[in-house]
Amino acid sequence: MITNPVRSIRRAAATAVTLGTLAVFGALGAAPVLAAETGFTAQVDYVNYAPVTSAACGFAVFVHHVGTVTTKLFTNRDGTIVREIDGSAGMHAIWFSPDTGKSYTFPEPGMLRTIYSGNAIGDPAIAELIGLQDGTPGAREAGLVVFPAVLVGFGPFGIPDIDTTGDPLLIAGTWNGDFRVAARCAALAP
Repeated sequence: MITNPVRSIRRAAATAVTLGTLAVFGALGAAPVLAAETGFTAQVDYVNYAPVTSAACGFAVFVHHVGTVTTKLFTNRDGTIVREIDGSAGMHAIWFSPDTGKSYTFPEPGMLRTIYSGNAIGDPAIAELIGLQDGTPGAREAGLVVFPAVLVGFGPFGIPDIDTTGDPLLIAGTWNGDFRVAARCAALAP
């Protein structure tokens, strides 16, 4: 099983929700944005408990995301969102365990590009992770990974919320899948 990297990228963009860039902007409505190009930028600084990694490691593990995230929506003439680009240049992830006192930090400059086939719940989409996605020692991931996805709703400012629906369609570069969880445990072990 592959840990959902699209969720990880979006969590890195804001607080602990799938496609977390949405949480940064507050609960301001859920209607799709009707503009040719709409952009949002926000500073984030939050800590999440990492339950999957904690369970695998046998000790508590957290991740602290800090930096700037951006979301840019592109629409066609009728206002349908056709593409989204989420960036995190300047973001850093700090993985740490208060139980062991160990931590490691890496930049999160990766990008998530989403291509939408429509704006109705259940419409298919394609999610493309581009660039450095994980800097875990011994399990760094960078390149291009393409996932099938589905539109599951809209968040603040009408930003679409997606979830992946299967294994990668394409992998170019290094992609460690679930191995990165074991590598996190090794890096944070007592």
